[in-house]
Amino acid sequence: MSERKCIVTGQVCSPEALLRFARVPHSGEVVPDLRNELPGRGVWVFARRDLVASAVKRKLFTRGFREPCVVQDDLDERVAERLDELALNYLSLARKAGQAVQGFEKVAALITNGSVQVLIGATDGSQDGRDKLKQRFRACGREAVIVEFFSSGQLGLALGRTNVIHAAIAIGGLAEKFVAAANRAEKYRETADKSALEFKE
Repeated sequence: MSERKCIVTGQVCSPEALLRFARVPHSGEVVPDLRNELPGRGVWVFARRDLVASAVKRKLFTRGFREPCVVQDDLDERVAERLDELALNYLSLARKAGQAVQGFEKVAALITNGSVQVLIGATDGSQDGRDKLKQRFRACGREAVIVEFFSSGQLGLALGRTNVIHAAIAIGGLAEKFVAAANRAEKYRETADKSALEFKE
């Protein structure tokens, strides 16, 4: 896919750094197209929450689509929630495929047999417990990918439990997809130095 232009900063870059938005034909509502698969014209915004919020505030979607648009005031939050859902869906798929475990002891056992690709710790869980699992992994001579972005409630929903503090995904494609999607969700919430993007209100 060729490079695209951010409607907020005016910068052109690869689509991987941007979010695509589509316009629903009959209602005119602007919706995030996070898989880049909705039909019709799309407009693009750097994958940062503050820039999506700025596009809403400055009515840049109407300018980008060149026709009237209906834009929800909380579009930036809706995008954040959807990015979380996409990442957690891969965790859920890994569970159904028998490639994910939850609970300190099960995660520790998966580490011992050398099958772990990504360690997952809840943001509201014990730091001591997370550190112990990391140390165990390093003792095996490997460095795990660590994801500590989601709450215990979010992890629990994905894994079919009430709350989950520790989880892990075994080596494989689902682990790689989960990590990529989780990183995308986390980076979206980061507020970069606006001057670095020559961004002006």
